[in-house]
Formats: sequence, structure tokens, C-alpha cells
Amino acid sequence: MRSLKHWLFLLGVFWIPILSAQVTNRIQGVVTDAVTGEVLPYANVAVLPGDLFLGTITGKNGSYLLEYTAQAESIVFSFVGYESQTVKIASIQTGKLNIQLKPLSTEIEEAVVSARRIRYKRRGNPAVELMRKVVANKDNNRMESRDHYAYERYEKVQLSLNELNDSIKNGMLFRKFPFLTSYLDTSKTGLLSLPVFLRENISEHYFRKSPRSSKEILKGSRMADFNELIEKESIGVFLDGLVGKSNIYDSKIMILENEYISPVSSLAITFYHFHILDTVAIGGTSCINLSVYPSNPQDFGFRGNLYITNDSMYALKRAELAFTKNATVNFVNDFSLIQEYTLIDSTWCLTLDEAVIDFGLTKNRSLVLGKRSNTYTNYRFDSHIPETVLSGINNIEKAIGYDILDDGYWKENRPIALSRSEQGVYDMVADMKKDRLFKHALNLTGIIYSGYISVGPVDLGPIETFLSFNDVEGARVRLGGKTNTNFNRHLFLEGFAAYGFKDQRFKYRLGAMYSFNERKIHPWEYPMDLLHISYEDNIMTPGQFFMFGSGDRLLLSFYRGNAQKMVYHRTFNIKYDKEYASGFSFQPSFTRREEKPAGDLAFTNESGTVKSVITSQLGLKLRFAPNERFYQVQQNRYSLNHTNPVFTVNYSYGMKGVWDGDYEFHRLELGIDKRSWFSSFGFADTWIKAGKIWGTVPFPLLVIHQANQNYSYQDRAFNMMNYMEFVSDTYAQINFSYCFNGWIFNRIPLIKKLKWREFISFNALWGNLSDRNHPDHHPELLHFSVNESGIPTMYSLENKPYMEAGIAIDNIFKIIRIDLIKRLNYLNHPDIPEWGIRFRLRFLF
Repeated sequence: MRSLKHWLFLLGVFWIPILSAQVTNRIQGVVTDAVTGEVLPYANVAVLPGDLFLGTITGKNGSYLLEYTAQAESIVFSFVGYESQTVKIASIQTGKLNIQLKPLSTEIEEAVVSARRIRYKRRGNPAVELMRKVVANKDNNRMESRDHYAYERYEKVQLSLNELNDSIKNGMLFRKFPFLTSYLDTSKTGLLSLPVFLRENISEHYFRKSPRSSKEILKGSRMADFNELIEKESIGVFLDGLVGKSNIYDSKIMILENEYISPVSSLAITFYHFHILDTVAIGGTSCINLSVYPSNPQDFGFRGNLYITNDSMYALKRAELAFTKNATVNFVNDFSLIQEYTLIDSTWCLTLDEAVIDFGLTKNRSLVLGKRSNTYTNYRFDSHIPETVLSGINNIEKAIGYDILDDGYWKENRPIALSRSEQGVYDMVADMKKDRLFKHALNLTGIIYSGYISVGPVDLGPIETFLSFNDVEGARVRLGGKTNTNFNRHLFLEGFAAYGFKDQRFKYRLGAMYSFNERKIHPWEYPMDLLHISYEDNIMTPGQFFMFGSGDRLLLSFYRGNAQKMVYHRTFNIKYDKEYASGFSFQPSFTRREEKPAGDLAFTNESGTVKSVITSQLGLKLRFAPNERFYQVQQNRYSLNHTNPVFTVNYSYGMKGVWDGDYEFHRLELGIDKRSWFSSFGFADTWIKAGKIWGTVPFPLLVIHQANQNYSYQDRAFNMMNYMEFVSDTYAQINFSYCFNGWIFNRIPLIKKLKWREFISFNALWGNLSDRNHPDHHPELLHFSVNESGIPTMYSLENKPYMEAGIAIDNIFKIIRIDLIKRLNYLNHPDIPEWGIRFRLRFLF
């Protein structure tokens, strides 16, 4: 479900040309390949001089419609892999101009198989020597060379349903919702589109070189949203992840939650091929035009053009980048990024930043067109930045009331007024919410996204828990829900009732939550200031925890081997969640828990059968995740490229004699979670955890290590370990995986056409069980579990760690990952498979 919800977030990206209000002339035509005659979609059509900021791109059919002012002198047509062509406006006799672009000979020579094929050389290549000088001087040319700076940024992100033909316009959608026709827009390519989403941000940016610090203060944010079940904050985070605040001068550029090597990175010379094309004037600056494309066209890299100042500064004046034609990016037909720099106060400052993404399920059909533009104003280099502005850990801070500003604020502070179609998005959303049928359709989307069915003040769900099954309960039905903000914006009630047809037992949960902050959608919104009280009578497998959702989901009902060892538990819990903008959070708690064996599990010791194990615990959880980015679906939060480490501390104190508590103990666990990017060569995810228990406790209170007998792969579990197979009172573990992002498969003929991505993984567990907690040394403790033949099925780790390793193929049919895992040791345990295949379904770019 996580991947599906991630895909449903695809409501956004990116606005392109900034149009002047003084447009008086138009010209249209088609751009084609001079050799084959094929149309060239998404070719750049720009007006010179460049400081007019006028231009467009061709559509899927190669057509364009360009508007320009009387100050325009020339039109430049460019496309990656083709020679640029400049036409003087004075020479154009009519309002039509068709252009044929010639393919670059460098790419043709690379592609043609012949005995005289020209081999690309870096040594002695003037383009490579030029790029070496660009890289050597980039630290002096970029804004970060100044002691401090500040500027304002206005960002506009728009989403449109693209390429709507007459059959769609006359189809069921527009017949059912006729008011939509009022908001149809004709693109510059002559095709109909329907703008459906718009977000605007106004922010102030500050930078200090020493000690190095930066801060973005979000002063205003406005979003046209359809459904109150989808958090605005999460949509914003997701949009930022699609095309982040990229700077070509950075070594790495984040796009679509993937990291790409910048063409001006120190690694670019070995990763890319460069060719000098010609010399052109950009905004009055003489520049050398270079073509750039990856050595392997299927690697995660860019093709495009760089314009380097033709002087001793070797500064980047303009970059026009796109994905390679064979890029292994899912659901993206094309992507373009244009950035231009202007010399302000002897510093090259980013002044033009435009991106376009064409989303589609197939390469031949555009489904959604995302556009983003950033306008930068008020650059300042000579003012001291107060320490109070730069203080704090978070890179981004939000001004009070940033998301509730009225129309007057936006009209006054937008550097560029909204176009008719852009303003129409806000009006259309308002009309949609008034239409009863459309509201039902939006509610259905909200159900799929959130997993809850909203019925007035109550949300029923999660839907995926309505039916499940396991070896002890057999078929299990569950009906649950919670109140929403229609009931109260501070107080939330929640619970469920469930029944197992095999064990013929009812289970239930009752709870209440009080948020000290007023909530907009649900009680778990960031930042939480939330008090929980609950009582639960339920069943579970000891040692199992789930990052997202509960264990009684339908998809977790399919597993290998025997899973009859479970416990019935009755748990009273009170806890308080407090989160801070710095990324720090804490959770104190008190828990009273009674556990009884279920299924094949038995609680026995030297005296016979033990009815139950009761504990009363005080707990404290600490978490520190600086600058964490995540999107949220109800209670579940999905981290987005957590390049900063996440630290966790979990402490529990068992109190003997308090509310019938049987044992006194201390338990401490520490964890760190980190993703490390290696640019276009992939990324590594590492999770390290360690813990210790002080005191004498029976096995249900030991660390029962996280196993996974489900056929769905789990990142933080041991996927070839059986449930309750290993216990410890001192342990350390590592879960590691590395994604090559197709770096190997893209170099294998035929295989590279499949666009697969390769993974490797390794999980290891070190542990120890002291004599004080081993039933062989303390017979009054509960005996370890055995099977029906009396053979032990529960063990302590010996002098060697438990280990498993795997390889995986991801991106099969764009949505499937298959892992082949080998258990490396402890193969003499009963019912242990040495090899296993695991699956997962997810949508990735």
C-alpha cells in the first residue's frame, strides 16, 4: 500500500515559461529532424536577447506557438543532440516558420556501426579541457563564494491533464461535469489541457559562509487542493522531492527522488561526453556552447547544452538539460530543466529556473504535464545577517500563519501575476467542491489514499484490516475506525472489534487521543502534541513490529512455515507524543500488559504451567531526525531520501509489584538509520541497532528478534529467520542494502532494454543470552519453545552472528521487485529454508 499511496501523490510539479504582459506578436510552426523528417517533441524555442525571458517548447507533435515582444531580435531553436539554429525575426515574412534541425555529427558517429567509427577521447579534447577549467573555477563563480547573501524566491508549481483531444472533451468526464469545460486551456502546441493543481510559495533565503549556515523562511504558501483527506504538508514535501531546489553548480542534483551527477561536478568529466558546438550570445554575454550526454545513455544522467562564458571566469551562464532518450526513469516521457545565471555585483546569481516533466503510462501518450518556475529577486550581498535568523537546526522554517494568507497578500507580493488558466485552478477547485457527484469521486480517491471511509464525523478503517487470517484465528474479521475533525479538532476517539472464526474469540481496542494543537485532518499531523490512552485485548506474534500499519492486514496473511506461536495480550497504555520543529521528539509512556500463550505456544517452567506474564513498565522514546522530509498518510509517515541520519533511543523500566507486575528490569535500545547517495551510481541504506536488558526475565520479555515469514520482503527484518527463533538480552544488528540503479544491467546488451535495477542486501545479528536469563540455568524461568517432536525452536545466538544475504531485481514491469535470499548459517535448526524468494509491489520513478 505504501507504493500505491506514493503513486497517488503524483499531483504535481513545475511551471515553465515566464511570459511578459507586453506580448504583441505570434509565430507558429513545426520542428523536425532534417535527416529523418521525424517531429522533435519538447525542443526549445527561445527568444533573444535572453533577458526577455520569452520562449516555449514544442509539443508531442513537434508544433510550437511562440509569442514575443517588439524588443525581440532572433529566435533560437535547439534540441539535445542537434545543431542549434538561429533565425532573425526581421527575415520572417509570415506568421509561420517550420524548422529542420540537423543531428550533431558527434552523436551520429557514435551511433553508426562501421569500421571508421570515431572514438570519443578525453585527452586533447578542447571541450574536456574547457570543462576542467569550469570545474576548477566554479567555487569562485557561485554565490557561496560570498561571505553572506540573501534573496527572495517565488515558486509556482502547476499540474495539467495533458493532450485532451475532442473525444475526451466530448466524453463521459466532461458530460458528467460540464463546468470543467470552462477551465480548459489551449497549450502553445494547440492541444487542450486541463489545469488541475497549483501551488505558490514565497520564501526568503539566507546564507553565511563562516561558520557555514543557511536558512529558508517560508513566508507564504498557497495550494489548490481537492480533498481534505490529503495533507497539504505532505503534498508539498512530495512536490519538493520531484524536482527539488536544484543548482547546476552543485555536484549532485535531486530529481524525482533520485540523485544525478551534475554536468559541472568533479566527476562529470568521466561520466559525461562533452563537445564544443559554437559560440553564441546569451543575454549580451558571449558564451561557448557545449553539448553534454552520458557515456552510457541509459545511466541516470542528463543530455543537453551548457553555455560557458567566453572569458577567464569560465562561469556557467545557462544550462539546458533533459533526460536521455533511453533513461530508465519510470512513468516519465520527458524531462527538461533550464537554469540561467546573471552577473549581479560580480557574482553569478540564479535568475531563471524552469522545469517541465511529462508523465505518462506509455512513451507514446502524455498523461500529466507538470511545470515549475522559480523567480529570484532582491539579491543582497552587503548586509549582515542577524544570528537570530540563522539559528536553529532546521534548514527550513515556516512563518506563523504562512498558509492562511488572503488574496490581498498574494496580489501584492507575487512578482508575476497569475495567468487566466492559473487563476482558474483556484476557481475550478471551488466549483468542484460544490458539485455533489464530483465530491463523491474525490471522496473515493481519498478512501484509496488514506485507507479510511469517511462517514460524517467517523472514519471507518483501515480498509486493509477488515479481513485477514492466520494459523491461530483462522479467518479474522475486523471493523474499526476513529472520529475525525468533524467531531472535534482536539479530541479523537478510536477503536475496533474483531473476531477469529477458528479460536472463536472476540478482540477489541478502545482509545482516546487529545491533541493540544488544533488538527485539520487527523490527530497525528506534524508536529504532534498528543496524549493517548488505550486498552486493547488482541493477539499477536511475539517480537514482531511493523513500520507501517498493524499485523492484521490482508497482505500479511500469506506466509511460509508454521506461525502458530502467538500470544493473547491485554494492554493498557498511556503515552504522550511531543514533536519539535528541530526534528527532536520524545514519548514518555506507562504500559500494563498481560500476556497468555496462544496456538502452539506454551508458558511452562519447573513448576508446571504458567497462566500469564504481567509487566508494568515506564518508557521513554527519544528521536532526532534533523531536516527530515516525509509524506504522511494518517498515522504512517514515509521518509523521503533521509540523507541525514535518524537517531533513536528507547528505554523501558519494568516495575515489580506495581499493578501486579511480575518482574523488575531495564531495557535500552539505540538505533541509527542513514541513506548514503553515490550520485548516479546508486545509494545505500543502512540501519544499525543495538540493545541490552538488565535483570532476570522470561523469554517473552527478552529481545525476540524481528523475523519475517511473509512472502513480502521487509527491510528491517531477517527474512529467512523463523518467528521467535532467536532471543537475546544483549545484541547488535545491521540491515544493509545497496541499489545500483541499473548501473550493471545498463551495460548488458538486450538486458538494458528491460530497464531493470539491481540490489544487493546483507543482514547480520550479533547477540548473547546471559546465564541469568537462560532457563537452563534458572529453571524457574519459562522454558524455551519446542515443536511437537520436542525439538527446540527457540535459541540464543552462539559465538557467531546470524547472517543472510540477497540479490534483487527491481523495476520488473516498472512495479515488481524480486529478492533471492540465502541464509548463510544456523542451517541445522528445524524447518529452516536455506533459500527464499520474496516479492514486493511498488511504484518508483
